[in-house]
Amino acid sequence: MLFNSIEFFVLLSLVFVLYVLLQKQKLAWQNGLLLVANDYLYGCWYWRFLFSQIRGKDFHTTNELNNNTQQVYFTF
Repeated sequence: MLFNSIEFFVLLSLVFVLYVLLQKQKLAWQNGLLLVANDYLYGCWYWRFLFSQIRGKDFHTTNELNNNTQQVYFTF
């Protein structure tokens, strides 16, 4: 999906409207919406980047939970 395509404009409009509607909800809902939209864009552009992004999120979450543990992750 290119940034100058009709599909991107429709997705951007939809995400913007949903984001504004979720302002009265918790911030986690807004962040979740942006995360899903981001993953969808990555998937449309180059699906192999999704694995790298998901692995990076897993790495970040693991390091946050295990601050005292020294772990090294190798992702290829």
